[in-house]
Parts: sequence; C-alpha cells; structure tokens
Amino acid sequence: MDYEKDDQEQLVEDNRPITWKDGVSDALTSRPALFTYLTVTCVTIGLLIPMWFLIYYPLDLEMAIYTRGSCMIATKYRFPCLVGEENTTDLTCALAGCCWYDEEGSADQGPAKCFHSMPASYTYKMHNSTVGPNSISADLTAYSFADAEARRAVRTPYNNSALPHVTASVTIAEPERVLLEMGPPPAVALTANSDSHPVSVNGSVLTIASNTGPEWDFFAVVSRTSTGQALVDTRLGATIVSDQYTEFTVVPASTAVYGLGQAFHSTLRRTFDWPPRTAMFGRSRLFSEGSHPFYMCIEPSGDVHGVYLETSAPVEVQLMPGPSITFRVLDSRVKLHVLAGPTPADVTDQYTQLVGRPRLPPLWALGFHLCREGDVGSFDTVMEQMVASRIPFESDCVDATALLPLGFEASEEFLNGSQKLHAMNRHVMAAVAPHLPLYRDPVGEENTAYPPYEDADVQGLLLRNDNNTDNVYGELYDLSRNRTWNVSYVDYSNTATVGWAKPLYQGLITNNSIDGFFLMRNTPTNDGEDMCNDSLPFVPNLGDSKTLSNGTVCMLSKQASGDHLTSHNRYGQEQTRTVREATKDTFPSLMLTSTSTSPGSGLQGGHFATGMTADWTSLSLALVETLELGLYGIPQSGYPICGSRNSTSIPTDDTERLETLCLLWYQLLPYLPLAVSHYEAGHLPRNPTQMSSSFKLSVLAQVSQRYVFIPYHYTLLVEASQTGVPPLRPLWYEFAQDNATWDIDQQLLLGPALMIAPALTEGQQIVELYLPGSCWYEYFQGFRPKDDIGPGWVKLPVPAQQTLIYQRAGSVIFNQQASETLSQQRVDGIYSATVALTCEEGYQASGTLYLPGDDAAIGPGSVTVTVRDNSTVEIVSGLSRPFCDFYYNHNYTSVLKQVQIFGITESVTNVTLALTPAGGAPLPPTVLTDPIHQTLEPPALIVQDVNLDWCRFERAEITWTVAELV
Repeated sequence: MDYEKDDQEQLVEDNRPITWKDGVSDALTSRPALFTYLTVTCVTIGLLIPMWFLIYYPLDLEMAIYTRGSCMIATKYRFPCLVGEENTTDLTCALAGCCWYDEEGSADQGPAKCFHSMPASYTYKMHNSTVGPNSISADLTAYSFADAEARRAVRTPYNNSALPHVTASVTIAEPERVLLEMGPPPAVALTANSDSHPVSVNGSVLTIASNTGPEWDFFAVVSRTSTGQALVDTRLGATIVSDQYTEFTVVPASTAVYGLGQAFHSTLRRTFDWPPRTAMFGRSRLFSEGSHPFYMCIEPSGDVHGVYLETSAPVEVQLMPGPSITFRVLDSRVKLHVLAGPTPADVTDQYTQLVGRPRLPPLWALGFHLCREGDVGSFDTVMEQMVASRIPFESDCVDATALLPLGFEASEEFLNGSQKLHAMNRHVMAAVAPHLPLYRDPVGEENTAYPPYEDADVQGLLLRNDNNTDNVYGELYDLSRNRTWNVSYVDYSNTATVGWAKPLYQGLITNNSIDGFFLMRNTPTNDGEDMCNDSLPFVPNLGDSKTLSNGTVCMLSKQASGDHLTSHNRYGQEQTRTVREATKDTFPSLMLTSTSTSPGSGLQGGHFATGMTADWTSLSLALVETLELGLYGIPQSGYPICGSRNSTSIPTDDTERLETLCLLWYQLLPYLPLAVSHYEAGHLPRNPTQMSSSFKLSVLAQVSQRYVFIPYHYTLLVEASQTGVPPLRPLWYEFAQDNATWDIDQQLLLGPALMIAPALTEGQQIVELYLPGSCWYEYFQGFRPKDDIGPGWVKLPVPAQQTLIYQRAGSVIFNQQASETLSQQRVDGIYSATVALTCEEGYQASGTLYLPGDDAAIGPGSVTVTVRDNSTVEIVSGLSRPFCDFYYNHNYTSVLKQVQIFGITESVTNVTLALTPAGGAPLPPTVLTDPIHQTLEPPALIVQDVNLDWCRFERAEITWTVAELV
C-alpha cells in the first residue's frame, strides 16, 4: 500500500492550505520527536524524585540512618514514633530508627512528623514456635534495626531497654473468645520449629493466624470464620515490649468503634480523623476518673465484636485514619481478648462473663436522690419543701463533706439529718473518700491521734513509698471549710484490709443509719504538691500535666499487688470491693457508687461522678458517658442532673436560661439509669425546690414519671445482672445491621422497647428522628409518627413539657402508679401494661416484668405478657409461693389494673377475661363491659379494671372479637 500517496490524496480532499503551524505540528509529532520527549521525561523524573526525597527526607551523610523499612508511607499509615517527646528533631527521630517528614504548616493533631517505617524498625522475631489444635505459641526475640546497626542491646525509642525475650500466644480460649498474650517468658521454652510459613487455626466461630519459623516478625490476625472478616490484625505498626512500656497497633474491622474510655469525646462513635491521644488513667479530672480499655466494633456485615485489653496500668490510645488503633501501655504484658458476638448483646454477655456480671441494686436505688457539698444549712429547708411539693425522692446525703476526712466519724448535723430522713421513710447516702488522716485535726491544729490510721499502719495496710521505707502521704483539701488534712492511703489490693475495714464500716453504718455510699475522690486524690520522681519512659497524654503523679499518688509506690503503677486504675474498684465485703454479712443491700471505675466495677456497684457544668454541652456529654459506661458493664451510671458546677456560658443570675437548661435535663430524668441532684461547694444550689414555683411543678411531673417507669427500669436491671446488657443503650445496640444507626447518639433506647428523642441544644424547636426497624408508637397516645412500615426519618416539633418517647412495635412495657417513695409505691401503686402490636400481618407482642423481692433471700419474680393474632392477651405469672407470701406480709400490691393496646385497627367487641387460679382449673370467662375505651385514630384499646392479682392467678387471658372496618 502506498501510504505517501494516500496522505497526499487526503490533503487534497481537505482542500485547505498548508501553513507554518502544520509544519511545526508535524515536527513535534514525528517519531524522532516522541523518542526525544520520552528520553527527557525519564531523565527528569530520575532527577526530580531523588531531589524531592532529599528535600523531605534530608540525609545527613555524617548521620547514621537506622530506618529498617520504607518511609514513603501514606499519611494515614504514619504510626507516630517518640510520642510525647518534646523538641523532637530529624536527628533524634532518625537515631530512634524512625522516619521524619516535617510538613510545613501541618496541624498538631495531623500526621506525625516522626513516625515508624513500614515495616517498623521495632518488632519481635520468631525463635521457637508450636502450633496446636487451638493455639499458636512462640518464643520471640526483640529486634530493632537501629540497635542492630549500632551493635547494641535492643532499646525502645525512649532509650530504655526492651525485653530481649518474650513469649506470645494466640489461643482460641472459648469458641467465641480468642486471647492474645505477650510478655516475659515462663521458665519452660517452646520446642524449636524451623518450618517457616504463615499458619492459621480454624475455630468454629473465630480463626487465628500467625507465622512460624526463625527470623519472622510476629503478628496475630483474628478473623470471623463464617465471613473471613479480620477483626483484629497486628501486622502494622511497631511491636515494643519493655518493663514499663509496651506498644502495639491493631487494625479494626471498620471505623464504627465505640468505647475506649473514660475519655473526653463528644460523640459515642470514636473518630479516626487524627484525634488527639487520650489517656485511660484514673485522675480527679473531667471524664477521666475511670479506665476501660474495651471497645465494640460493628463490622461491614453488621456483625459486632468486642476487644478488651486486660490491664490495670495506665494506657494511652490513639485512633488514626487507617483505620488503626495504637495502644501504649505502662506495663510489660499484653492480654488482649477478642469477643466474637455477633450481636452487641452477645458481646456484652461474653465481656461480663469475663470481668463480672453487674450487681442488681436495691429497689430504692432506682429512685431520685439529693445531695449537696458544704451546704448542710440548706438541708432542713430542702427536705420540708420537697415533702410539701410532693416531689418523690428516695435519699439525701445531708452534706457530701460530712464525713470528710474522718471517714468513720460523722458530724452531729449528719446524724440529725439521718434521723429525719428515716422518720420520713427515706434513705441516707454518705460520701466517703479513701484517705486516712494521720490525725483527727486539720493541718495547723493539734495532732490528736486517729485510731483507724494507727491500726492500719501497724497492720501494714497502707501504700508505701518507692523504696518501702515509709508510708505514702498526701493532702486532702476541704473546700467548704477551707481546711487541709495530712493523709495516708489504704492499700485496698491487700485482702487483709477487709478485716480492718469491717468493724469500722459496720460501726459507721449502725451509728448513723447509713443505707449507701457515694465513694468519691478515689483515684486516689492528692491535693498536695507533686513530690514524686517516677522516672517513667513514657507519660500518656494528660493534657495539662507532664507527670502521672500530679493530683494523685506516686506511680512507683508499693502495695500488696506490686507497683502502684500497674494497679492504679483498679484503686477505686478495690475500695468498692472492700466496702462491699466488709458490709455484706450485716448490710447486704447497700447502694454503692464509685467515681473511679475499671473493668468489673459493675460487680460491686454503680458509677456516679461530679464535674459536669450547667450547660448544653455537658448535657450531651453526660448522655455519651452514660451510654459508654453501660457498654462497660456498669448499668447504673449517671451524672448530676443539671450539672454540679456553675458554667461560664450561663451566668448564675440568668435564672431563665438556667431553668430552661435544667428543665431539659429533668425531662430526661425518667429514663436515666441513675437520677441524682448534686452540687459542689461554692456553686449555685440546684435542688428542685430552690428554683421557681413553675419549675417545681415541671420537675414534679418529670420525677413522678420516673417513678411510673420504675417497673421497667427494675426489669432491665434484673436482665443486666443476668447478661450484662445495659438498660440505656444506643440505637445500633438493637439495630446494628442498619448502618444509619451507627452515628446516632442523640436518640436513646431504654431497653429494647422505649426510644427517647430529647432536645439537646438551646432553643431547639425540631427533633429530626430516625425510626429503625418496622414501626413505632408514640408512648402516651399510640399514634405512629410515620405511616409506612420500615426505617426512615421524620421531623417532629419539640414538646413544651416532655421529651418525645416512642414504643417499639411488638413490645410490652409495664409501669406503676407513682408515689412519693418507692416503699409507698410498693403498697398502693397498681400496675398497668402498654402493648404495642406489630404492624405486619399477625399482630403480635411480648414482654416480661420482674417484680422486686426483698433484695436478699427473696429474689425477683417474673410475669410475662404475650399477644396472639390480634385477639388474645395472655398473662402468665411466674411468682412463687414464698415470693407472694412475702408480698402479702408486707401489703405489697401485685395487681394489674389496666392493659392498653396500640395498633388494633378494627372495631372491638365482646371483651372477656378468663382466669386460672394458682394450682387450680380455669374459671369460666367473664365479659368485661365498662370501662373499655377504643379509639381508631390513633388505634388504641384500653381495658380498665382488669384487676388481675398475679399472686392469686397463675394465668389470665383477655380476648375479644373484631369486625373489619368498611
């Protein structure tokens, strides 16, 4: 073919003149030109890339580079190195074996300037290994590229010695639980295994994977067998183990992670967009009294798993965009539990089996409680006004500083207040600190001997200093009276402490008629100057402090369990356990709460802490923290209604704004696990009766509503004591398969059946509400906010005097007529049930009620309600004869008065009631006439005067016939 002729013909056909531009174009697109372009481009790239690398990764020829892997890493995988070190430079970073990239203008919370290479210079290599049917175990040898190049012993980036040898194991401990352990080696070494390859062990629920053979980096991957989804993967980041510092990183299954507290964060779902490092360390500061290194993660499939780092040492956690989670632990051991779920309730069940089931509190603990600090003078007035206003309440603390710091001796005002409360059939709470004063007298007065301290000193039950030559001493300041005491600290890890505490607590309770304790300042607090020299290689991020000992005791103090450092976060829990053990024989039903909590604290009691200010931000934060504590197995948790401190955003003389905020907070009170009004010394009093008359009326309605829901609260707490499932829970806890719920934390679920949609911002007029699942009914009247069946969003106006609440279709909620005390309510508070039918064909519903026994020998009894086919309500009593005898002896009511049914869209006729006596044959049905009330818009049927005594009849059936509407 003649290509040149074809080209000429084409030019002729174009019928246009050839210009100079055509010549240039031909020259630039010729084959020689293209070859030249390619050559120049390759040379340019070859020069520019090294130049760019030298600009951003400057190589000083006189400086040794100790980086093992690549530094060319995407920002989201730059795992920080030398965290917390001040004035880090490219030189100190390189000498630590890490990468340096100082991006001009980068944010402090953005990608790290000094970060680990990939693979990291710090790791542990396989030495010997064993693969069993349910485990992979290995002897590991520490390796650091920097130290290998410098030919020195392996160190951490902080220049302290790494443990040269550790053992590691990944074990399927139970079908639903994998345990990853790493730490100092045992006496017996493993058998050598020269076979070098990745290996996995398949379990029925979880699969584990690692590698074998010499010179391999150790890693662990835990996956869900059914889906292959990796739940925990440790292949990224550094692995560092030393006496007082361990670091490792896990890659979670998704960014839908909840937990890892207590730490300040405004949303329940944790963010991975370069958030700050947060410390899990008990300290008397906002939101940091407790430590809970546990999280739940929702996988892309909607399955849920949990991860629990078992340690009592201080921990720092950092979530990065990878996503990844880096743990920095001030200990030499790692025990990481992976819990398979696959539902949130399953994870909670598995977690609380591991750390301890929550304790069922006494019934009165569910009521409303009052407390104040340093304001004992207002006690009489508040009590008189509360009774006159008929606002229900269960207890008062008289004065939260009444026992400070002589914890086993109360003031005369406290004793008088206790007597008045018991005369009103109320209870007495006392605030107790863990400190022991050296003398009865504050600093500057006479040094009168204090026997409890002297006894504890003689028995060796106090924390000791780092060289074990003397007790640990500190100061405790009483703000309300402007006094300071020199104090010591009880070693609650010593089991002998229970014997010392038993006569002291029993005498305190007996002499002052105390029914429960708020255990406070038990991080433990030291108000004196920090005189410690802990010399730790690393300090977790505490914000305003560069030392862990600021505000507490020295970390290297000695106690029965070893260094205080590795047990610090359990101090509050150990105090609670000691009080519980010391009083269980004589006073088994004490109400106990602790400000400092850790995994397993729910086994001893609840959580209550101050520190919240009176503003809208604190209102939202209090809900987030309460939801989190429920996930940690501490179901009865809470913060003071309307905060315990004044806020800079609301002037104390702006009573209108303050009452508006407090009213919103009180509108949540019916649904919170713990309801306490408390204010601190020097801050504005905020008891309900210390506000305006209209405010008191509003609070009366809200507190009374709480008492109406007490049967539902108690039922949920009984279930929590059996499975750990929290009463107050986020939407995703019930609807994890619906990813629209994953980010919602301003709607709450009380149990599985009651949704609360509060207004949480100032001036809010509209609530945007997400309704997951099938359908929901407005609780009081039964209308459906969304006509169609299935999940979706609605916008609703904020009610003036209450919070929006909705009942889930298919559920039954029990309530009880309110009284001014729960003891009175047990006598004359008749029960009712609200049934919400399913919206699909077949109309069904079910629910269980637990009735309280006597909190000791007589346990809770249950009643169940089931609806079948939109025509029958079946009520079955599971109350035992001893339970019912106990109720009759105390005149407690066991009568169901009314049943309300939402969702019947047909006209109802011929309502009958059939009863079956306990141990007898069914009685003939009786026709129920009046009062029966039905509405069709909204569809609701109310059957009054059922008058079913659950102790007389073991079964009842309410039936009716329906006629379809034309």
